[in-house]
Amino acid sequence: MIMLRGLKIGPVSDTYLSYYKRLWSEQPYLKWFVLISIWLIVLLFVPAIATIVLIINFFAMALVSGLQIYSASLPDKNITTVSRNDKPFVSIHIPTYNEPPELVCDTLNALIDLDYENYEVIVLDNNTKKVETWYPVKQHCKKLGKRFHFEHVENLKGYKAGALNICLELSSDKTEYILVIDADYKVQPEILTTSLSYFTDDRIALVQFPQSYSNAHEKNRGMSDEYEHFFQVYMNMANCLNCVLSTGTVSVIRKKALSEVGNWSDRTITEDVDLGLRLHEAGFHGVYVPIPLGKGLMPTDLKSLRQQRERWVYGNTQTLFNFIKMSKKNITAWQSLGIFTQLTAWVNFMLIPAITLILAGFSILVNDHPSHSFIVEFSLFTIWAYLIFKMTFFSFAFLRRGKSAQQAFYAYLVHLGMIWEGGSSWLRFMIRDNPGFKRTNKFKIVGPTRDLIPGFAFSIIMILCGILLLLNNAVWPAIFSILLAPFFLSVIYIYRQIQNTYEFNYGNHEIKS
Repeated sequence: MIMLRGLKIGPVSDTYLSYYKRLWSEQPYLKWFVLISIWLIVLLFVPAIATIVLIINFFAMALVSGLQIYSASLPDKNITTVSRNDKPFVSIHIPTYNEPPELVCDTLNALIDLDYENYEVIVLDNNTKKVETWYPVKQHCKKLGKRFHFEHVENLKGYKAGALNICLELSSDKTEYILVIDADYKVQPEILTTSLSYFTDDRIALVQFPQSYSNAHEKNRGMSDEYEHFFQVYMNMANCLNCVLSTGTVSVIRKKALSEVGNWSDRTITEDVDLGLRLHEAGFHGVYVPIPLGKGLMPTDLKSLRQQRERWVYGNTQTLFNFIKMSKKNITAWQSLGIFTQLTAWVNFMLIPAITLILAGFSILVNDHPSHSFIVEFSLFTIWAYLIFKMTFFSFAFLRRGKSAQQAFYAYLVHLGMIWEGGSSWLRFMIRDNPGFKRTNKFKIVGPTRDLIPGFAFSIIMILCGILLLLNNAVWPAIFSILLAPFFLSVIYIYRQIQNTYEFNYGNHEIKS
């Protein structure tokens, strides 16, 4: 027996093995350090492998880019409706975790005015430690009447999917449809009447509305437009190719179909898109309705925005790999392409060439292999190709929908500000570094300026890389490397957008931490 940090452990070999396993799983930065170190060794001694990886990365980027341009070119699809005389019972599910009570109460107040009678509301608070956070919501539900039910559950597993499954268990036996809304979403009175009219046949299992924001205004339009472009481009494409996936809130789901696919699953941290995928696998369909019938809140701090984007990219990558393993017996090739495009909408392929460019500049000094010049130039070509493509994509998508070039550029800047999250999160999945489900903060706070450090660091590193290339007489690669520096400073623009979001008065949503 030996002692390790005060713990009695068995044989020495088992002790070190378990310690390093725990260190590896609990220290994500260690994983990145090891991976980057291995990549540097590959660049120094086996550059042919590095070249192959870079070429594969480039063609993956080209494939995704081509599909995105194609998605932006599709016309807006007209959706059919049906007049319904029946009034099926709808259960409205609101999962909450550590949400500002006044925010949730505002969301509930909007549900009093629905132009529909046959419904219930279930609020499921899970794992919130402070009683003063969830208890006011419980009292407010009592005040609103018998339609509103509140439950608080401790030690619930399965993230949001686990909470939604509890909501299912608590829902009325009469339930035929389920409306899922997030705690910050105030919906319009006509949401149930409108959504039910789009269930035109028994195989339609999902009606999805766009996400919209009550704290969007002119001074943070870059943020709101960048969010909105997903729905205008990708969800419209999903309508055209019949491959609509859920986006998590303001979603109406047929309960029978949900039960048939095994309810909500926690196998990914984006349970919404996973459900949409399983519905298609079972032969059901979804409809996207481009009418905003609910408004939520955009994050008011950079950390929360980053965590949200990280969750989307990581969870969608999980779902993509589940999709690859599916039988696809009810999914056509065109649907597969549409699903792939939705799941890669927030992904970028910048990180591998960016890190390679930095390391290759160093490796040329240590071991000037003939392949290194090609690796540097190809990495630069990939990065610049991505930047040019994205600018083309945003310009094309926005201008053909009647928006200005300025709006396209500002949304483009916001998108670039999420380079690290879009480029690293899918790689985190590859190395099994699961960030877990991190809810988006709804308390009104402004994050510290240190959140800007990654953007500044990458910008400075690009300049240093250019200097290294100049020392090696690689003049044009050095110039193009240094010119990349300002792109990584787009995070400054996002930070200002975040501050404007914070400063904006939310109307009825005056939230204080």
